[in-house]
Amino acid sequence: MEVIILAFGLISFIVHFGLALAVYSDAKRLNTYRLPMEIGPGLWGAATLLGGILAVGIYWFIYHSGIRSDRTEPRPPGSPRL
Repeated sequence: MEVIILAFGLISFIVHFGLALAVYSDAKRLNTYRLPMEIGPGLWGAATLLGGILAVGIYWFIYHSGIRSDRTEPRPPGSPRL
């Protein structure tokens, strides 16, 4: 029984760590720390590491769900603002 619990904990840690890396790299790509009220990629990564799928859901809702009026998707250099 202890082996099953240990295996579950290890798998859970690996999944949380992978999600945290993915959120960190996406937040860095989106330049989330550009405004004073937004938190940076490092804090998003730490929140995801601790909060798991709930933190990923909050991150997605804020940055990718379309509720933002200013889209932060990266543009190619020299392209006009829309």
